[in-house]
Amino acid sequence: MKGAPMSIKAFLLQQFETEHQAFVQALKGIPEEQFSRASPCGGHSAAWMALHILDWTRLYLPEEQGGGPKATYAYLGWENEPWTQALKGEAAMSEATSQETILAALEAALAQAREGYARIPEQGFAPEYQIQTPFGERVLSDSLARQLRHIAYHRGQAVLLQRQL
Repeated sequence: MKGAPMSIKAFLLQQFETEHQAFVQALKGIPEEQFSRASPCGGHSAAWMALHILDWTRLYLPEEQGGGPKATYAYLGWENEPWTQALKGEAAMSEATSQETILAALEAALAQAREGYARIPEQGFAPEYQIQTPFGERVLSDSLARQLRHIAYHRGQAVLLQRQL
């Protein structure tokens, strides 16, 4: 007989780890000298993608962990939208920052997010559990699943960028 089924929390945290590691590996596959260069076919640089996911990861962190709607961000995208303007702040890094520094910051944010999510009790991943976001209250498990899809999307862009450069 097999063990107990995996909980929603365990599943989401496992997928969070898997997607983040795959994304970081895709970014590491882009040479340093091309890391801040935009795609020759249009689109963002690998540096921008890393900073973008870093900001979106922070966005879904609780305020006490440095995230949420009261923090400021520089790489959310949709720069002309009112909700983005309300969150706009000075960037700690830019696309010109070294690949090593950007990836270290990304990995630190991802580790902080994993640790923060791991501390949330199992019932925090139930549909009734809400977190505060710039878009209002959202279900934590839905927000985390959305972030997983978002990371997978940008991982695909990073792999495509590797082939274009």
